[in-house]
Amino acid sequence: MPYTLKPADQGFGVDIENTEYLKDHLDTGDRWTLNFGPQHPATHTTLRLVLELDGERIARCTPHIGYLHSGFEKLGEALDYNQYVTIVSRMNYLSPIANDICWHHTVEKLFGVEITPRCKVLRTIMAEVSRIQDHLLCVGAAALDLGAFTGFLYAFNVREKIYDLCDYIAGQRFHPDWTRVGGAMRELPDDETFRTMVSNIVNKEVPRAIQDLENLVLRNRIFVDRTVGIGVINLVFTMLGLALIDRMGRRFLMYIGSFGYILSLGLVSFAFFSGAASNSLLVPILLFAFIAAHAIGQGAVIWVFISEIFPNEVRSYGNSLGSATHWVFAALIAGNFPFFAGKF
Repeated sequence: MPYTLKPADQGFGVDIENTEYLKDHLDTGDRWTLNFGPQHPATHTTLRLVLELDGERIARCTPHIGYLHSGFEKLGEALDYNQYVTIVSRMNYLSPIANDICWHHTVEKLFGVEITPRCKVLRTIMAEVSRIQDHLLCVGAAALDLGAFTGFLYAFNVREKIYDLCDYIAGQRFHPDWTRVGGAMRELPDDETFRTMVSNIVNKEVPRAIQDLENLVLRNRIFVDRTVGIGVINLVFTMLGLALIDRMGRRFLMYIGSFGYILSLGLVSFAFFSGAASNSLLVPILLFAFIAAHAIGQGAVIWVFISEIFPNEVRSYGNSLGSATHWVFAALIAGNFPFFAGKF
């Protein structure tokens, strides 16, 4: 082997880029697998997507990240903390000044440097403007990918105004490299001009672009057909997926589980002390609510237990998260029904 991947205990190997895992998926006979990137105009060496297509609809998407590595760490060995801003700026060419601010904020936190209130205000303004700049490209490119080239131009018109603002404060349009440790590269040329340019962008240019984009796409038949109902986020599966990768997610699920148990106990207490068990109409409602609350409690706790004790094993089945979740909840509900039905 020309190289070794480490750490070796995370399930990564030299064959990670194959698509053998697709063999275990249900084959309907009319789907096909498409490699999208990394050599592609829309991914330009940064990302690879293995798409399983059902006509124009993406039935499954498996992202492979980690292609963008231009030796950033190695370049930093020969640069000081101010010079390295030219590198972090090029890591994010959608809103580079946001990277500048984050980089020097981190350095200042590391060294315990406190910047002036004026600098904080200016950095906050430019960070928010760059955030808008980033969203404009994302929204405009989304319209472009669906065939609305005009929407892309609507978004970029405002980005040009933001480039003008960056040019004004730093002398460079695309990569301002504006921040420095403890402040900025220079004072603003003129406060009033800066205030006017920001106000014009936020209060005039951005609302006009948003209105133009909405008028263009929100009632467009092609846009509606290709976006409505696509990629809907399921709250339950999202929380379960979060529990796989984040300890805070597991803690949140534990809270949900505790709430489910407390709710089920409260329902039982209510039925016992209020005499609701003798009411033929309330019994089925209380029974169903109790089963649901108890199943939520059990499901959350069991899923947290599985993700905490067997994190690597659970992650290896991440592509089958939906079906695994269905099985867990189906088993819980099926196990609960005979018990409660007997009580009933």
